[in-house]
Amino acid sequence: MKRLKFVVFAFAILLGLSITTSVFAASGSNSGVGATVTTTVEPTEESKQVPQAIADHFEVNVANVVEWHTKGFGYGEIVKAYALAQETGKTVAEIFALVEAGKGWGEIIKDLGLQPGKLEPNLGEVMKESKPDKDKSDSAPGKSGDHKPEDKGNNQDKNNGKGKNK
Repeated sequence: MKRLKFVVFAFAILLGLSITTSVFAASGSNSGVGATVTTTVEPTEESKQVPQAIADHFEVNVANVVEWHTKGFGYGEIVKAYALAQETGKTVAEIFALVEAGKGWGEIIKDLGLQPGKLEPNLGEVMKESKPDKDKSDSAPGKSGDHKPEDKGNNQDKNNGKGKNK
């Protein structure tokens, strides 16, 4: 009985190794360690709006914004760098060199003679600015003003219904 258990156990291990080897052979990898899976994701319209809004605000080429983003900088950081460059006359590359050297944004802003917290715009403001103006009429949604006060209710006052007063 012990021998049967051992044979079943050994068979299960060999079967597992066989399946694992087949999977890695099919994927073109010799081992699972360090295997890389690459996928391509197409940018959506929404994801294109952020770099375009930044480029429009600072009047730069959108490719420059995208390049900074692909180097690992967030869009908020990119807005800060462009705003600092505008305020100080430094280049965006000079600003990001300070970040890459390990300085924090507050320290950079102070070193450039500005007050932290006073730097404008931020990413939210840039995005809000880029949104197309909606119809700014005085009426609330669903309140077009086309309705007359007498149109409200169940029309009992017009003697059309079968109300209790008849």
